[in-house]
Amino acid sequence: HAAHGYLISQFLSPLSNKRDDQWGGSLENRARFLLECVRRTRAKVAKRFIIAVKLNSADFQRGGFNDEDSVQVAKWLEDEGIDFIEVSGGNYEQPRMIDFNRKDPLAANKRESTMKREAYFLDFVPKLRARVSVPVMVTGGFRTVAAMQRAVSEDSVDLIGLGRPLVLDPEAPNKIFAGKLECLISRDEDLVIGNGLLGPRSPISFLRDLNAWGSLGWYYEHIYSLADGRNPDTTLSAFRALLRYDSTEGKTAKAVTGRGPRQ
Repeated sequence: HAAHGYLISQFLSPLSNKRDDQWGGSLENRARFLLECVRRTRAKVAKRFIIAVKLNSADFQRGGFNDEDSVQVAKWLEDEGIDFIEVSGGNYEQPRMIDFNRKDPLAANKRESTMKREAYFLDFVPKLRARVSVPVMVTGGFRTVAAMQRAVSEDSVDLIGLGRPLVLDPEAPNKIFAGKLECLISRDEDLVIGNGLLGPRSPISFLRDLNAWGSLGWYYEHIYSLADGRNPDTTLSAFRALLRYDSTEGKTAKAVTGRGPRQ
């Protein structure tokens, strides 16, 4: 996982990587940690073991990891024999991977055409394809079989990644291949804290944040339910899900570190 602001992504981004040794500075140095992870993993597993990397197309922050950087890193990954690359984008300051567009002074403008697309990161694929031949997966926003088929036939995508819809219907891929499903179940439009001023388009950034994390928390809580063998509670509101998620994260942080997330 080399995206979304996690550790490997932090090495890749010049905004977070301020090191002045072999692990920082130039893109080659910033990518060294990721490439070493791939090499060390490949050395320990069987040849048939698939190794893939989730890579940001960009982190959508001025001065950060951009699409040209991503293409070059993808080329280096191909040279290392990676099996496929999953294209994503953003971090938890500018979380485009959940299609949440926070107003951030460092944020780069999001293209209107990208916002209207069903898949969030398809625009980047042709640029990537021009430099690498490794299989490419795109995840994020796919809700109809027609859009998935277009992505494969017209946008040179090799693999379709699904996330949120599988929380509600884990058997969805089997239904698609059996010709029994054309549109995936989606609760995205319903998972809001409120309407108007309290909604996801609120002019108040704190309230926009609440809506985004409430929606994300709803899906997290239902992933926990699936892991426990329970059916999704579709009556759970975004606000209640946010409270549960915050409580769960706090308990986990305390169990791991011995202190809560805010201590």
